[in-house]
Amino acid sequence: MGGNPLQIQNATCVTYVFKRPNLIRAALTDPISRLAADLRERMRQEDYSLKTPDSIHLATALAHTADEFHTFDPNILRHNGHVALRGLTICKPRGAEQTEIPFG
Repeated sequence: MGGNPLQIQNATCVTYVFKRPNLIRAALTDPISRLAADLRERMRQEDYSLKTPDSIHLATALAHTADEFHTFDPNILRHNGHVALRGLTICKPRGAEQTEIPFG
């Protein structure tokens, strides 16, 4: 029972992330979808780019009144402090030694 070592490593990483106690699984609702679209449009008007999946993640965090959004993605980290995010702090996880998740 072999397998690509990188695929096994990725699967292990994803399993670990989804078992974290601070991760909330949330449904994509119509209000979250609308908020995500509004975020993308607001960012686009100000010459920022925000990918659809990223806007959905951020809108979900806002809808659930999260204080912080943890990520290693530099494209999301650069939006920290943007007024459209209503005070949501975007940062790397505290104590994180790695700088990225090694997805292949």
